[in-house]
Amino acid sequence: MLICVAAFVAAACSGKKDGLQPEDVVAGFHQALTSLEFDKAAEYCCEAEAKEYVNAFEKAYETARTRDEGATQIAIGMLHDAAVTVDDIERNKETRTVFYTIGDGCGNTKNKIAVLKDVEGEWKIAEIKDR
Repeated sequence: MLICVAAFVAAACSGKKDGLQPEDVVAGFHQALTSLEFDKAAEYCCEAEAKEYVNAFEKAYETARTRDEGATQIAIGMLHDAAVTVDDIERNKETRTVFYTIGDGCGNTKNKIAVLKDVEGEWKIAEIKDR
């Protein structure tokens, strides 16, 4: 009984019905994107601007694939192995700003910022930009 109460309190304190914290959403988004699961990546987003980021990635992939399938598959393999490292999170009442770095394992990194909003009890990406 005590374990059930503790689990309920932990879930209630997270404030999110799916239990995903902002850093989990960012990591899941990038995993879906680099796995070419564009519809799944878009589900992590709530704003048109963030969904456009997914659409732009998909268009770039399709363009590259038609030019050189082999090179594109190598690049996607490298992206799929990319690690997302959260550097910092700013917490406001209604938003979370996640500062993170994507590393491809070859020493290349990209610093990004994701702004997430609480949408019906779930964190959703509203904006992604370089930093």
